[in-house]
Amino acid sequence: MQVIECTQGSVKWHAARLGIPTASRFAAIVTPNGKGVSGAARHTYMMELLAERITGHAADNYVSRDMERGTRLEPEAREWYEDEHGTPVQQVGFVMSECEQRGASPDGMIGADGVMEIKVPTVGNHIKHLVMDEVPKQWAVQIQGELWVCERSVAVFVMYCDEDKVPNMVKDVQRDPAVMDALCEHVPMFCRELDQVEEHMRERYGMEPREWVDLEGLSGDWCPFGGGDGAAWVPTETTESEGE
Repeated sequence: MQVIECTQGSVKWHAARLGIPTASRFAAIVTPNGKGVSGAARHTYMMELLAERITGHAADNYVSRDMERGTRLEPEAREWYEDEHGTPVQQVGFVMSECEQRGASPDGMIGADGVMEIKVPTVGNHIKHLVMDEVPKQWAVQIQGELWVCERSVAVFVMYCDEDKVPNMVKDVQRDPAVMDALCEHVPMFCRELDQVEEHMRERYGMEPREWVDLEGLSGDWCPFGGGDGAAWVPTETTESEGE
């Protein structure tokens, strides 16, 4: 794996993940039971990534109020975990496989073999998951994908709430062999199919080859989500000084 040094949400982060499948969306490719996904969800995700490759823009910069809240409280959740467990958490930007065909943005690295994933759901959903006392299935593939891409064995799942009367959840998640096998099979297959679709489309419509962005020339500092003006996330001419 290779670690791209940047702040999550920055121009450099968006550029690094542009047009490749990432762990947060692996559930469109692999199921929590270790099967390949077929149908609309998989096709839609592939078309989103194809659009990113053709336009050079991130497909979806929409950020809901709940997503913004989660981003805002993530550092607080990380600090809470470090204080509560006496374990330092190393922040990372973007982790990419050596083949540069897939990536992940864990919320931290722990020791030599762990990753952290932090979720900050609404209070009602938080309590619902506390009652169930398990890692919600909607995040299972993402967590397994982070373990796979980051080449780690255990993920620390932290579900955090900023209400004093509501407890937080911490669960260790081990590698799931069935999901790992499915990721190894279906994600590369997805990438090969995406490459073929892109190649055929460029040939059919006489489109220019894909422009590759020099990541080192982009700002790795924090940038507001979306920008609000429809501007491209990854202007190829942006330099480090211009992006700050």
